[in-house]
Amino acid sequence: MTFIRLQDGTTLERQDDGTYRPVQTKTDWAYLDALTDDEIDALAASDPDHPALDDAFWEDAETQMRARPEPVAIDRNVIDFFRAKGRDVDGRINAVLRDHVAAEIKRTGSSDTADRDTERSRIGA
Repeated sequence: MTFIRLQDGTTLERQDDGTYRPVQTKTDWAYLDALTDDEIDALAASDPDHPALDDAFWEDAETQMRARPEPVAIDRNVIDFFRAKGRDVDGRINAVLRDHVAAEIKRTGSSDTADRDTERSRIGA
C-alpha cells in the first residue's frame, strides 16, 4: 500500500489502477470531541505506551535556546536542495548544523569555541 498526505491533511491511498482515493477514517471524532480534559488525562495515564509527563519526566529535559537570527551566506544550490525537500527550510538547515556541531563536540571532546577556531585554522577553513 502506498499513501500520500496532501497539504490540507487529507490522506490518499494508491489504488491498483494507479489512482488515489481518500482514506476513510475509522476515528469517532464526535466521541473524541466530547471527552473532558480529565477523561483525556485518565486515558493517557492508562496507556502503557504513553510516558507520564509529570515533574519527574521534565527533570532531565533540556532547554532549547531561542534562535537568534544571524545573517549567513548559504550557496543557492544548498538552499534549493532544502526547498525541494519541503517547508521549514531554516529549521531543517538548523537541524543539520546542530547535528554536525554535536558530532564535532563528540569527536573532539570539547565545545570550546577556541578549540573549534584552532581546528578550523588547522584544516584551512
